[in-house]
Amino acid sequence: GVSNNAVTDLFATPGRLLGLERFNLIVVEAGGVARQVGGGAFAAPTAVGIGPNGGLWVGDREEGLLEVALSADGTQLETVQQIIPDGPFHNNFVQLDVDEAGTLWAAGARSIAGNGFYRLDAEGTWTSFTGRFFDPLQNTNEYWRVATDGQGTLWAGSFGFGVARLAPDGSLETFGPDNSSLEGITSTSPFTIIGGVATEPDGTLWVSNMASVHPLHVRTPDGVWTALPAPSCPGFRPDDVEFEKIYIDDFGQKWITLLDDNTFGSQTPRREGVLVINTGRTPADPADDACQYFGSEGSSGSGLPSTFVTAVTEDRDGLIWIATDNGPAYLLNAPVAQGAQGLTFIWPQRDVTVPGESPFLFTDSGLRVNDVTADPANRLWLATAEGVYLVEPAAQGYREVLHFTTDNSPLFSNEVISVIVEGQSGEVFFATERGLISFQGEAVAPASSAQDLFVYPNPVVLRGGAEPSIFIEGLVEATELRILAPHGGLVATLSARGGRTRWNGRDVNNDLVPSGIYLVVAVGQDGEGTAYGKVAVIR
Repeated sequence: GVSNNAVTDLFATPGRLLGLERFNLIVVEAGGVARQVGGGAFAAPTAVGIGPNGGLWVGDREEGLLEVALSADGTQLETVQQIIPDGPFHNNFVQLDVDEAGTLWAAGARSIAGNGFYRLDAEGTWTSFTGRFFDPLQNTNEYWRVATDGQGTLWAGSFGFGVARLAPDGSLETFGPDNSSLEGITSTSPFTIIGGVATEPDGTLWVSNMASVHPLHVRTPDGVWTALPAPSCPGFRPDDVEFEKIYIDDFGQKWITLLDDNTFGSQTPRREGVLVINTGRTPADPADDACQYFGSEGSSGSGLPSTFVTAVTEDRDGLIWIATDNGPAYLLNAPVAQGAQGLTFIWPQRDVTVPGESPFLFTDSGLRVNDVTADPANRLWLATAEGVYLVEPAAQGYREVLHFTTDNSPLFSNEVISVIVEGQSGEVFFATERGLISFQGEAVAPASSAQDLFVYPNPVVLRGGAEPSIFIEGLVEATELRILAPHGGLVATLSARGGRTRWNGRDVNNDLVPSGIYLVVAVGQDGEGTAYGKVAVIR
């Protein structure tokens, strides 16, 4: 009878049993007498124990690790010390973004008490934007969408509390029905559900507003909000769906994933395809808009692999890729406003078909893809329910390059929810259901014009038959490379996409090259000029 609340942990000592409830330590003496002891700094405790020095420690979801002590009369707790790790306050993330400065932004998962959005700067320092640390975010929660713009502004969308704006000067402001065009679930309710946020290069913000009369809202760079009605497209029934994630392509078109109106509030909603809208010359005026709805499944390599569309991205060749619960698909992008109403998604084919297997890479295999993004080398990273895949274009289709799982990598979970690439360093971030982890990829952003190449390591020491990894950086978007011997003879040729590539130290006959100084010649394929570098090889 000492407590009616949930007890989250127990710890036995030779003379006492210790228990935890939300605000109190429970002490059960050896004779069976039990009491509550309050006064600790914890509010969401998960674990209690005795440290090697005899101190009493409490682990708390919001307060970190606390060493506490009983007062002399045993009726109160006093906090001795508090330890908070340098990291985000929560480890569940559902969306990632990277800004132009190389800063990572992470949106927390729904239904996590006190969650917010989180920043990892280029120096490796984390900042947790939650109500615990920032007054403007008090009484807000469930920030599950993030987007940055070219002006240094971060926008975060929440499930119930509108959007938050973090300005470049560090000031925070929230927007809801009282100070924007955003709408609550009823005309009198402030509960404002955001399905997605996306920005344009000039700072224009687009927001999808679930359970509202106006599913789409736009905010111009001067701060003017406008609510837009649902577009009218052949086969599209706006009353049956809710607008969710937004992706803006190079034409300025808005690709929006759709949820079933009856299930959008659940943890496992049904999905209803994808909608693309061209908002014309005047985004706030729907009169010049055009749209196309993709809402039915295809077959035999054409059409949607599934209407369960989870994400949209555009690669460096202008292909729009979608992620579904039945693999990925792509289409050659074009402005729908210019009569391109015959757009059809295509299932990626394998570069080499194996007899007895599907010719399609992942598609039509039941692989749930949660997210997709393209790196600077135009390779695709797929976040899936079976780990992470890296695929690249090949002569006859696409081929798998890497597949990371918990069995062959430090991934915390095979359920990878979001993936993003930081282009300047090539670092790839994976959000899993159990935390965030990154991988140092090879692809980096290309140079805008030909420049001196950076080749490393230099010199390269070859021992035995070990194959080296010789990296060449400073490349333009598309490059043809020639490796030349000291006497001028051609040793090897490479084709590269993005700012960095790798040479394995082998010649055209696949033999390791002998000792010598090798000249690297990089020719830009779009007229950017020729760049040079050197590397010494020691056998």
